[in-house]
Amino acid sequence: MLNNINLIGRWVQDTEIKMSNNGTEILNGTLAVNDPYRQDHTDFIDITAFKQLALNTNQYTGKGSKIAVSGKLQQQRWETSEGQKRSKHVVVANQIVFLDEKQSNNQNNQQSNSTQNDPFKNNAEPIDISDSDLPF
Repeated sequence: MLNNINLIGRWVQDTEIKMSNNGTEILNGTLAVNDPYRQDHTDFIDITAFKQLALNTNQYTGKGSKIAVSGKLQQQRWETSEGQKRSKHVVVANQIVFLDEKQSNNQNNQQSNSTQNDPFKNNAEPIDISDSDLPF
């Protein structure tokens, strides 16, 4: 059997970390995923992550952050205090990739300096190299 789901979307709100009874960190959040075929439709999907993945995701992303999630679909079931049975589907993440680039001014300056010193920048012409030019 295969249970794998891949999603790309944006956090609806800031994620939150809770601790389980045994001390495991649990991240809960909701991901908004747009439908590429129906522009007026968005799915809101609950995401759960654990341990270091939860901590890193909570630290480096927030409301509106674009992420890619890979994980498994899991059904959670419970009973209300009135005895009604409830359930919902949650994606349990095993990998989260941060798709937004958040850079400090120092990193931006380093990138612009490195592109200015790039000898191959805007050079689309092939270079003739003979065997005697190679160091090996």
